[in-house]
Amino acid sequence: MIALIVAGAPVVQTPLWLDLLTVALAGVTGALMGVNLRFDIVGVTALAFLTGLGGGIIRDLLLGQVPVAIRGNDYVITAVAAAAVGFFFARWVRRFGWVLTWFDAASLGLFGVIGTSKAVANGISAAPAILVGIVTAVGGGALRDVFTGQPPEIFKPGQLRALAVLGGVLVYVGLDRLDVRLGVSTAVAMLVTFALRMGALQLGWTTPTAIDAPRVARRQALLHARRLGLLRRRQRDSDS
Repeated sequence: MIALIVAGAPVVQTPLWLDLLTVALAGVTGALMGVNLRFDIVGVTALAFLTGLGGGIIRDLLLGQVPVAIRGNDYVITAVAAAAVGFFFARWVRRFGWVLTWFDAASLGLFGVIGTSKAVANGISAAPAILVGIVTAVGGGALRDVFTGQPPEIFKPGQLRALAVLGGVLVYVGLDRLDVRLGVSTAVAMLVTFALRMGALQLGWTTPTAIDAPRVARRQALLHARRLGLLRRRQRDSDS
């Protein structure tokens, strides 16, 4: 992992092989969804492209740049290869689902940090830069779900994903403000995201759903009043 200087600020930059490996594994997960939905080869390939390249393309478009995925042949060829693997070897790939899970957790942190650092280097304020980082990490999966007619996974109750990325990029921004070295802040942020994501999967942590706050408060107030009334009644009985 190296740092580039963009607009006078350092930016996290992964080696090309690691970037392509992440695209490949994400693309395979998209292709597997297409196989599960019994899509043809065009549909499977499209989902591999959306999942593998979508987040980075959205990031670069938000920053007003030509997406890195279409500056050369590497990314497109990798996405095509991922689609082929998912299409022809789906049953075999599923046996190694744990590899995809672990690498997915690691890549969430990595690309959340990359998106955030690139946004900061282009003059974006901290809060929207964090949003760019989250979109970079989960955008491909969201596009995949939308194109298959499903609510995006990140919007449904379940194990931490977007929130895990949020935790990591918040740590990254905080350490960056403290002038911690880029390599250290990147590693710590990735570790936080990885720990949150794997902890959610192993321990069953889930995102909360909406609550009716006034109703809950009213119920708690009534319960408190009843308990207080019982206590006063018992006190009167004991006095008498």
